[in-house]
Amino acid sequence: MKNRLYRWTLSLLGFSTVACSLDLNIEDPVMYGVPSVKLTIKGQVTDAETGKAIPGIQVSLDHAFDDSDTRTNNQGEFILTSRIDRWDANGVVYRFSDVDGAQNGAYTDRELPLVFSEANQTEKGDGSWYNGAFERDDIEVALRKVASTDTAEETPRKKNS
Repeated sequence: MKNRLYRWTLSLLGFSTVACSLDLNIEDPVMYGVPSVKLTIKGQVTDAETGKAIPGIQVSLDHAFDDSDTRTNNQGEFILTSRIDRWDANGVVYRFSDVDGAQNGAYTDRELPLVFSEANQTEKGDGSWYNGAFERDDIEVALRKVASTDTAEETPRKKNS
């Protein structure tokens, strides 16, 4: 009688599936989640013409769970660790963006697809949703300066009288 009362109450609340299996003898629990991998990249960003390190460049990754990003230090070096939900054999896309403008020389942004292989795996997955950790420490990115044009600084036009 008590079980019927629980089932009736739960079904009124919209839990009809739970109410039907109130004995909770579930053999195969349902798992909810998203497959993910942890990726770490280490490297340096330099000027394509001079080879000098570029500080302050933002490094980010598409489809990261935590929207994580980092900036290059004074030596142009960076380390970025992110968990992502989209794993593609063609690689994942990292973005290198000059977010401080002319402060460090105004560089063009660059997207770089990186491929991770079994050789890069540093941690095995758990056989469920977590597919392991991968790391690459060989990333060298060269950015080009934004081309300066005369249109950036307009000269005032003379009025026709």
